[in-house]
Amino acid sequence: MGNLTSISVRNAKPGKHSDGRGLFLFVTDTGAKSWVVRVQVDGRRREYGLGSAALVTLAEARDKAMEVRKQAKAGLDPVYEREKAPRSSLGVRQPRASAVVAP
Repeated sequence: MGNLTSISVRNAKPGKHSDGRGLFLFVTDTGAKSWVVRVQVDGRRREYGLGSAALVTLAEARDKAMEVRKQAKAGLDPVYEREKAPRSSLGVRQPRASAVVAP
């Protein structure tokens, strides 16, 4: 189990807060909160953003971090895998053909 709780995430002050096993909550001076997991791939440390704490719960961040760690353990670079994945598989909406205006 991690070090953070949903209450500690909500009340977190600016800085870096560790949940354990490479999962961190970064809080900016403005109060913006984001999840990052740190893994090592081929001897290189990689930080992989999991999303805003306003959109991703602590439980979801832990699940996503576990998936990223599995990729890294399999020898895959999670950052590279995300970049080569088609945007539609990431849940990003593609513009409809009718929404594109022809010149």
